[in-house]
Amino acid sequence: MKTSKLFAVLAMSVCAAAAAYGAPVKVGNPGFPYSVPGSFLTVNRCEKGKYKCNTYPGLWIRNVSTCWKDNFCRLVPSVGDKDVEVTECVMRDGWLEAKTDKGAIEFAYLRPDVMLVRSKSSEMHIRFEYQRPRQKYDFPSTFGRTVDYMHFSADRILMDTRTGVRDPDGGNTVRVHPSKEGIEVAILDIHTGDWDGYEVTGSFEEAVAKQKASFDRMYASLPSVPKEFEWARHEAAILFWTTIAGPRGMFKRPMMLMSNNWMNKTWSWDHAINSLSLGYHDQDAAWDQFRCMFDFMTPEGMMPDMVSDEQIFWIAVKPPVHGWVFSKLRAMKEFPRDKLEIAYDLIGKWTNWWLTRRDFDHNGLAEYLEGCDSGWDNSTAISMNRPPLETPDLQAFLILQMECLADIAKTLGKGDESAQWTERSRKMLDATVKTLFDEDGAPRVRRLRDGGFDRDSLSLVTRLPMILGKRLPEKCRAKMVDDIKTKGFITDWGLASESVNSKRYHPDGYWRGPIWGPSTLIAVEGLRACGEDALANEISLKFCKLVTKSGFSENYDAKTGEARRDPAYTWTASAFLVLAHELESARSDR
Repeated sequence: MKTSKLFAVLAMSVCAAAAAYGAPVKVGNPGFPYSVPGSFLTVNRCEKGKYKCNTYPGLWIRNVSTCWKDNFCRLVPSVGDKDVEVTECVMRDGWLEAKTDKGAIEFAYLRPDVMLVRSKSSEMHIRFEYQRPRQKYDFPSTFGRTVDYMHFSADRILMDTRTGVRDPDGGNTVRVHPSKEGIEVAILDIHTGDWDGYEVTGSFEEAVAKQKASFDRMYASLPSVPKEFEWARHEAAILFWTTIAGPRGMFKRPMMLMSNNWMNKTWSWDHAINSLSLGYHDQDAAWDQFRCMFDFMTPEGMMPDMVSDEQIFWIAVKPPVHGWVFSKLRAMKEFPRDKLEIAYDLIGKWTNWWLTRRDFDHNGLAEYLEGCDSGWDNSTAISMNRPPLETPDLQAFLILQMECLADIAKTLGKGDESAQWTERSRKMLDATVKTLFDEDGAPRVRRLRDGGFDRDSLSLVTRLPMILGKRLPEKCRAKMVDDIKTKGFITDWGLASESVNSKRYHPDGYWRGPIWGPSTLIAVEGLRACGEDALANEISLKFCKLVTKSGFSENYDAKTGEARRDPAYTWTASAFLVLAHELESARSDR
């Protein structure tokens, strides 16, 4: 089956990787939840005041489905009447070990919706503190014993105490006392109650073996990187492995979430960036991630802002990077004809939506209606002007997207359509150069409300048209490259999203200063397109060192390299893998 194949490919042995590099992996620590491909259940270790932890500190089981606003079950180990602190969480061989001074609590998955919780200690008790009242149900025909049932909005959880003695308090807590063999509990996520009757008969060891079997394939599927960044590549594989969710609910295929923390959704350009890192050695996995957000496209060709397994959000759109991404994927390995035909149809509809629904003054240039449309939510280039706005980055993406469509059409034998896309791309390029670059070649933003221009933005987003390379006049390329070099964008750690010289720069200003993975990736591509390979390599190296230092965070302080916002973000890892691989290739070409 396609889904099982993707799960197999997107599973990587943390044990194998750890053994290869001589150390276990400390995931499950604050900010890096533990899960497996396909699952919505995670294990989080929360510390008060960190990572939006708005609940009691400790070890939590959480469901990353949208309807779960908080962690739903806290696990509290105790000996006698004294609680025991979890001091460290370490992943070994595909299972998680939460260490205490009195023993360990261990977690493994028999399958994505069945988590096993085990302790071998004969003296340590575990309290399961649920955030909703539990109900007791008897399932003698299946379990042969009593299980606890928790109903949270649309989701349902069964707790089956397989080893140990249940001691419910009649409220929200179930205390499990150890037998001589310790404790083993199965947590079943039965979602809307559509349970398939699965019998929890497998052992903890079988669960570990089942996950471990496909681990190495995931790790091997990622692109190679320079030796000094191999550990970061390994960490990226773990992050991918823990954030694949579904198919379930709205998700028609396995989808990589941005994070298993609070950014537990997929956005309509993040998915495309993530597909790039999978495309080198596993085209099927890359295709699913590229394709997944098109599953929600309207008949008119509009894509949503973001989706979860329970909701579709239409509050904005995201920039049309998809043609650029798909061209890069094709360069890695050509797609079969059936997929090219699907991509041609979907990318074509998406492009025509921009050209017909977002060109309010009918001048051949598309507009953003708000910052979120650009992907740079609060960028000064957008927020300091009143939309609708014509920006050079949007036109650049559409120009490349129409070139992508022209090339696919040519491959499919649609010569007339290929010529039409080529002509439309050329006309937009001409209009972009004429309108959105000044006489000195500097990029600018045009306001529809008064026809005026903003030439003063120190946002990196207005320099991204470098990606057009030699399609642009030399003075336009030279001006943007010179801005990158001289206007405070380059720091010790990479490219600031807003120049550090800007009066609007903020170290934790989201798109007003911090370094981001996708903006770095696009800017580096632009520098290469403009013949600035040495600078592109320099910035790539800085970013690779940054993630090695600070992990795969949502973004980073441009001056200090400190991690900001969500601490386990998949598109950051994808940007790293592409940049590191291209850096390796550049070194080998010397």
